[in-house]
Amino acid sequence: MLPPLPLLLLLHPQPRSALRVSVSTRISPIFLDSDGLRSTCTGRGYVSRSTSITTRSQCTSISRAPTALSAKRQPRGSSGRKSREKLTSLAAEKDLRKRGYRYIIGADEAGRGALAGPVVAASCCILADDIDTGMTPIAGVDDSKALTQTDRERIFAEVMDRPDLYAVHVAEVSNEQIDDTNVLVATMDCFRQAIEELVEREGFDAEDCYAIVDGKKSPKLVNAPGLSCRPWVKADTEVYSVAIAAIVAKVTRDKLMTEAHDAYPLFEFDVNKGYSTRSHVVAIHTHGACLLHRMSFAALKGREVMNKN
Repeated sequence: MLPPLPLLLLLHPQPRSALRVSVSTRISPIFLDSDGLRSTCTGRGYVSRSTSITTRSQCTSISRAPTALSAKRQPRGSSGRKSREKLTSLAAEKDLRKRGYRYIIGADEAGRGALAGPVVAASCCILADDIDTGMTPIAGVDDSKALTQTDRERIFAEVMDRPDLYAVHVAEVSNEQIDDTNVLVATMDCFRQAIEELVEREGFDAEDCYAIVDGKKSPKLVNAPGLSCRPWVKADTEVYSVAIAAIVAKVTRDKLMTEAHDAYPLFEFDVNKGYSTRSHVVAIHTHGACLLHRMSFAALKGREVMNKN
Protein backbone atom coordinates (compact mmCIF):
# COMPACT_ATOMS: atom_id res chain seq x y z
CA MET A 1 0.00 0.00 0.00
CA LEU A 2 1.34 3.41 -0.97
CA PRO A 3 1.89 6.02 1.76
CA PRO A 4 -0.35 9.13 1.78
CA LEU A 5 0.44 11.87 -0.76
CA PRO A 6 2.14 14.29 1.71
CA LEU A 7 4.46 11.47 2.82
CA LEU A 8 5.24 10.68 -0.82
CA LEU A 9 6.27 14.30 -1.33
CA LEU A 10 8.52 14.10 1.70
CA LEU A 11 10.10 10.87 0.48
CA HIS A 12 10.46 12.12 -3.08
CA PRO A 13 10.63 15.92 -2.93
CA GLN A 14 10.03 17.68 -6.23
CA PRO A 15 12.23 20.53 -7.45
CA ARG A 16 10.62 23.93 -7.01
CA SER A 17 10.96 24.55 -10.74
CA ALA A 18 8.96 21.40 -11.51
CA LEU A 19 6.16 22.59 -9.25
CA ARG A 20 6.13 25.94 -11.00
CA VAL A 21 5.84 24.28 -14.41
CA SER A 22 2.95 22.10 -13.32
CA VAL A 23 1.07 25.20 -12.18
CA SER A 24 1.95 27.40 -15.15
CA THR A 25 0.61 24.86 -17.66
CA ARG A 26 -2.88 25.55 -16.31
CA ILE A 27 -2.82 29.17 -17.43
CA SER A 28 -5.18 29.91 -20.33
CA PRO A 29 -3.65 30.67 -23.74
CA ILE A 30 -3.23 34.29 -24.76
CA PHE A 31 -4.95 35.80 -27.78
CA LEU A 32 -3.03 37.76 -30.39
CA ASP A 33 -3.71 40.45 -33.08
CA SER A 34 -5.15 41.44 -36.62
CA ASP A 35 -6.57 44.05 -39.11
CA GLY A 36 -7.06 45.47 -42.52
CA LEU A 37 -7.23 49.21 -41.85
CA ARG A 38 -4.79 51.86 -42.87
CA SER A 39 -4.08 55.52 -42.16
CA THR A 40 -1.54 58.16 -43.07
CA CYS A 41 0.87 60.23 -41.05
CA THR A 42 1.61 63.89 -41.66
CA GLY A 43 4.89 65.49 -42.56
CA ARG A 44 7.54 63.02 -43.64
CA GLY A 45 5.67 60.01 -42.30
CA TYR A 46 3.94 57.54 -44.60
CA VAL A 47 1.93 54.37 -44.13
CA SER A 48 2.06 51.45 -46.54
CA ARG A 49 0.32 48.09 -46.64
CA SER A 50 2.41 44.95 -46.94
CA THR A 51 2.16 43.34 -50.37
CA SER A 52 4.61 40.49 -49.95
CA ILE A 53 5.64 38.22 -47.11
CA THR A 54 9.11 36.94 -46.39
CA THR A 55 9.70 33.36 -45.32
CA ARG A 56 10.94 32.28 -41.89
CA SER A 57 14.43 31.87 -43.33
CA GLN A 58 14.44 35.52 -44.35
CA CYS A 59 14.94 36.83 -40.83
CA THR A 60 18.07 36.82 -38.73
CA SER A 61 18.31 36.41 -34.99
CA ILE A 62 20.73 36.61 -32.09
CA SER A 63 21.32 33.80 -29.63
CA ARG A 64 22.26 36.12 -26.78
CA ALA A 65 21.98 39.78 -25.88
CA PRO A 66 24.42 42.25 -27.45
CA THR A 67 27.56 42.85 -25.43
CA ALA A 68 26.33 46.21 -24.21
CA LEU A 69 23.22 44.57 -22.75
CA SER A 70 24.85 41.50 -21.19
CA ALA A 71 26.68 43.32 -18.39
CA LYS A 72 25.97 42.55 -14.75
CA ARG A 73 22.45 43.60 -13.82
CA GLN A 74 22.19 46.97 -12.11
CA PRO A 75 19.65 47.93 -9.44
CA ARG A 76 16.31 48.67 -11.10
CA GLY A 77 16.34 52.43 -10.54
CA SER A 78 19.99 52.75 -11.55
CA SER A 79 19.68 50.73 -14.75
CA GLY A 80 16.54 52.58 -15.85
CA ARG A 81 18.20 55.93 -15.27
CA LYS A 82 21.33 54.87 -17.16
CA SER A 83 19.22 53.63 -20.07
CA ARG A 84 17.39 56.95 -20.33
CA GLU A 85 20.67 58.86 -20.17
CA LYS A 86 22.09 56.67 -22.93
CA LEU A 87 18.94 57.18 -24.99
CA THR A 88 18.74 60.96 -24.71
CA SER A 89 22.48 61.40 -25.25
CA LEU A 90 22.15 59.64 -28.63
CA ALA A 91 25.11 57.45 -27.64
CA ALA A 92 24.33 54.68 -30.14
CA GLU A 93 23.79 57.07 -33.04
CA LYS A 94 26.98 58.99 -32.27
CA ASP A 95 29.01 55.80 -32.03
CA LEU A 96 27.77 54.56 -35.41
CA ARG A 97 28.40 57.96 -36.98
CA LYS A 98 32.01 57.69 -35.80
CA ARG A 99 32.23 54.29 -37.49
CA GLY A 100 31.36 55.88 -40.80
CA TYR A 101 27.59 55.33 -41.06
CA ARG A 102 25.74 58.47 -42.14
CA TYR A 103 22.13 57.36 -41.65
CA ILE A 104 21.18 55.54 -38.45
CA ILE A 105 17.69 54.05 -38.75
CA GLY A 106 15.74 52.89 -35.72
CA ALA A 107 12.77 50.56 -36.12
CA ASP A 108 10.12 49.19 -33.77
CA GLU A 109 6.63 47.71 -33.97
CA ALA A 110 3.30 47.91 -32.19
CA GLY A 111 0.48 45.38 -32.03
CA ARG A 112 2.32 42.10 -32.38
CA GLY A 113 0.81 40.75 -29.17
CA ALA A 114 -2.75 42.04 -29.53
CA LEU A 115 -6.00 40.22 -30.20
CA ALA A 116 -7.05 42.39 -33.12
CA GLY A 117 -5.72 45.11 -35.36
CA PRO A 118 -2.63 45.31 -37.56
CA VAL A 119 1.02 44.96 -36.72
CA VAL A 120 2.47 48.41 -37.40
CA ALA A 121 6.20 49.01 -37.80
CA ALA A 122 7.86 52.41 -37.96
CA SER A 123 11.36 53.49 -38.93
CA CYS A 124 13.03 56.76 -37.97
CA CYS A 125 16.27 58.39 -39.12
CA ILE A 126 17.80 61.59 -37.74
CA LEU A 127 18.78 63.83 -40.66
CA ALA A 128 20.95 66.36 -38.81
CA ASP A 129 24.46 66.56 -40.25
CA ASP A 130 25.91 67.03 -36.78
CA ILE A 131 23.91 65.33 -34.04
CA ASP A 132 26.20 66.79 -31.39
CA THR A 133 25.27 70.40 -32.15
CA GLY A 134 22.62 70.22 -34.90
CA MET A 135 19.72 68.98 -32.82
CA THR A 136 18.22 68.82 -29.35
CA PRO A 137 16.45 65.58 -28.37
CA ILE A 138 12.73 65.92 -27.78
CA ALA A 139 11.94 66.24 -24.09
CA GLY A 140 10.45 63.17 -22.43
CA VAL A 141 11.36 60.56 -25.04
CA ASP A 142 11.40 57.16 -23.37
CA ASP A 143 10.11 53.63 -23.80
CA SER A 144 6.68 54.16 -25.39
CA LYS A 145 5.08 51.74 -22.91
CA ALA A 146 6.24 53.92 -20.01
CA LEU A 147 4.71 57.09 -21.46
CA THR A 148 1.17 58.35 -21.15
CA GLN A 149 -1.01 58.68 -24.23
CA THR A 150 -0.72 62.47 -23.93
CA ASP A 151 3.08 62.33 -23.91
CA ARG A 152 3.21 59.91 -26.84
CA GLU A 153 0.94 62.11 -28.94
CA ARG A 154 2.95 65.23 -28.05
CA ILE A 155 6.21 63.58 -29.11
CA PHE A 156 4.56 62.18 -32.24
CA ALA A 157 3.40 65.68 -33.21
CA GLU A 158 6.87 67.17 -32.63
CA VAL A 159 8.47 64.51 -34.82
CA MET A 160 5.98 65.02 -37.63
CA ASP A 161 6.43 68.80 -37.42
CA ARG A 162 10.17 68.47 -38.13
CA PRO A 163 10.54 66.73 -41.52
CA ASP A 164 13.87 68.52 -41.85
CA LEU A 165 15.18 66.64 -38.84
CA TYR A 166 13.28 63.34 -38.72
CA ALA A 167 12.62 61.02 -41.66
CA VAL A 168 9.85 58.59 -40.67
CA HIS A 169 8.13 55.76 -42.50
CA VAL A 170 5.31 53.49 -41.27
CA ALA A 171 4.24 50.10 -42.65
CA GLU A 172 1.52 47.68 -41.58
CA VAL A 173 0.51 44.06 -42.13
CA SER A 174 -3.09 42.90 -41.91
CA ASN A 175 -4.62 39.96 -40.09
CA GLU A 176 -5.10 38.16 -43.42
CA GLN A 177 -1.38 38.36 -44.13
CA ILE A 178 -0.59 37.16 -40.61
CA ASP A 179 -3.00 34.24 -41.02
CA ASP A 180 -1.35 33.32 -44.31
CA THR A 181 2.06 32.98 -42.63
CA ASN A 182 2.48 33.66 -38.91
CA VAL A 183 2.93 36.70 -36.69
CA LEU A 184 6.74 36.51 -36.60
CA VAL A 185 7.17 36.27 -40.38
CA ALA A 186 4.60 39.02 -40.95
CA THR A 187 6.26 41.28 -38.37
CA MET A 188 9.68 40.80 -39.98
CA ASP A 189 8.16 41.69 -43.35
CA CYS A 190 6.62 44.81 -41.81
CA PHE A 191 10.02 45.82 -40.42
CA ARG A 192 11.61 45.17 -43.83
CA GLN A 193 9.14 47.47 -45.56
CA ALA A 194 9.48 50.24 -42.99
CA ILE A 195 13.28 50.27 -43.40
CA GLU A 196 13.62 49.64 -47.13
CA GLU A 197 10.90 52.09 -48.16
CA LEU A 198 12.39 54.82 -45.99
CA VAL A 199 15.80 54.31 -47.60
CA GLU A 200 14.28 54.32 -51.09
CA ARG A 201 12.08 57.35 -50.46
CA GLU A 202 14.90 59.44 -49.03
CA GLY A 203 17.42 58.32 -51.64
CA PHE A 204 19.93 57.05 -49.08
CA ASP A 205 22.90 54.99 -50.20
CA ALA A 206 22.34 51.63 -48.50
CA GLU A 207 26.00 51.29 -47.56
CA ASP A 208 25.78 54.56 -45.63
CA CYS A 209 22.92 53.20 -43.52
CA TYR A 210 22.79 51.17 -40.33
CA ALA A 211 19.43 49.90 -39.07
CA ILE A 212 18.67 48.87 -35.48
CA VAL A 213 15.54 46.78 -34.89
CA ASP A 214 14.12 46.42 -31.40
CA GLY A 215 13.99 42.79 -30.27
CA LYS A 216 15.83 39.51 -30.75
CA LYS A 217 15.35 39.27 -34.51
CA SER A 218 15.82 41.52 -37.50
CA PRO A 219 14.53 41.16 -41.06
CA LYS A 220 16.56 40.15 -44.07
CA LEU A 221 16.58 43.22 -46.31
CA VAL A 222 16.02 42.02 -49.87
CA ASN A 223 15.77 45.36 -51.69
CA ALA A 224 18.60 47.20 -49.98
CA PRO A 225 21.81 45.20 -50.55
CA GLY A 226 24.67 46.46 -48.44
CA LEU A 227 22.49 47.90 -45.69
CA SER A 228 23.61 46.72 -42.25
CA CYS A 229 20.75 45.67 -39.98
CA ARG A 230 20.93 44.20 -36.48
CA PRO A 231 18.52 43.31 -33.67
CA TRP A 232 18.95 44.94 -30.27
CA VAL A 233 17.04 43.75 -27.22
CA LYS A 234 15.29 46.66 -25.45
CA ALA A 235 16.60 49.13 -28.01
CA ASP A 236 13.50 51.24 -27.42
CA THR A 237 14.94 52.09 -23.99
CA GLU A 238 18.52 52.75 -25.13
CA VAL A 239 18.50 54.03 -28.72
CA TYR A 240 16.85 57.40 -29.38
CA SER A 241 15.81 56.76 -32.99
CA VAL A 242 14.30 53.38 -32.01
CA ALA A 243 12.36 55.03 -29.16
CA ILE A 244 10.99 57.59 -31.63
CA ALA A 245 10.01 54.79 -34.03
CA ALA A 246 8.26 52.94 -31.20
CA ILE A 247 6.24 56.02 -30.30
CA VAL A 248 5.28 56.65 -33.94
CA ALA A 249 4.21 53.02 -34.38
CA LYS A 250 2.18 53.04 -31.15
CA VAL A 251 0.37 56.31 -31.85
CA THR A 252 -0.38 55.30 -35.45
CA ARG A 253 -1.78 51.95 -34.42
CA ASP A 254 -3.82 53.39 -31.57
CA LYS A 255 -5.49 55.75 -34.05
CA LEU A 256 -6.30 52.83 -36.36
CA MET A 257 -7.88 50.89 -33.52
CA THR A 258 -9.91 53.89 -32.40
CA GLU A 259 -11.27 54.08 -35.95
CA ALA A 260 -11.97 50.34 -35.87
CA HIS A 261 -14.27 50.88 -32.88
CA ASP A 262 -16.76 52.63 -35.16
CA ALA A 263 -17.07 49.48 -37.25
CA TYR A 264 -17.03 47.01 -34.34
CA PRO A 265 -18.24 48.79 -31.16
CA LEU A 266 -18.95 45.51 -29.33
CA PHE A 267 -15.22 44.92 -28.88
CA GLU A 268 -14.33 48.36 -27.45
CA PHE A 269 -11.25 48.76 -29.66
CA ASP A 270 -11.11 52.44 -28.71
CA VAL A 271 -10.29 51.39 -25.15
CA ASN A 272 -8.32 48.12 -25.42
CA LYS A 273 -6.67 48.87 -28.78
CA GLY A 274 -7.17 45.23 -29.70
CA TYR A 275 -5.30 43.75 -26.73
CA SER A 276 -6.62 40.90 -24.60
CA THR A 277 -8.44 42.68 -21.81
CA ARG A 278 -11.09 40.75 -19.89
CA SER A 279 -13.95 42.63 -21.57
CA HIS A 280 -12.46 41.98 -25.00
CA VAL A 281 -12.14 38.24 -24.35
CA VAL A 282 -15.69 38.11 -22.98
CA ALA A 283 -16.95 39.92 -26.10
CA ILE A 284 -15.32 37.29 -28.31
CA HIS A 285 -16.85 34.45 -26.30
CA THR A 286 -20.24 36.16 -26.43
CA HIS A 287 -20.41 37.48 -29.99
CA GLY A 288 -17.72 35.56 -31.88
CA ALA A 289 -14.82 37.08 -33.81
CA CYS A 290 -14.92 40.01 -36.20
CA LEU A 291 -13.12 40.53 -39.48
CA LEU A 292 -10.15 42.08 -37.69
CA HIS A 293 -9.28 39.05 -35.56
CA ARG A 294 -6.54 36.57 -36.45
CA MET A 295 -8.35 33.32 -37.01
CA SER A 296 -5.14 31.28 -37.34
CA PHE A 297 -4.38 31.57 -33.63
CA ALA A 298 -5.38 28.67 -31.40
CA ALA A 299 -7.54 30.85 -29.18
CA LEU A 300 -9.66 31.92 -32.16
CA LYS A 301 -9.74 28.74 -34.25
CA GLY A 302 -13.22 27.37 -34.70
CA ARG A 303 -14.97 30.58 -33.72
CA GLU A 304 -17.55 32.06 -36.02
CA VAL A 305 -16.95 35.44 -37.60
CA MET A 306 -19.82 37.80 -36.99
CA ASN A 307 -21.39 39.46 -40.02
CA LYS A 308 -22.83 42.47 -38.19
CA ASN A 309 -21.60 44.99 -35.66
